[in-house]
Amino acid sequence: MICQKSEDAVPLQRIYLSQTLFELVLVRAYYSNLKQVMKKRC
Repeated sequence: MICQKSEDAVPLQRIYLSQTLFELVLVRAYYSNLKQVMKKRC
């Protein structure tokens, strides 16, 4: 049981890591777009 649980946890961690990385990229793109829009307005 312990071995199976640890094996199941690895892909879950990978999915979680990839999700957080994806969100970081999205946030970066969003903020860079915001900065460009603010510059255009000024």
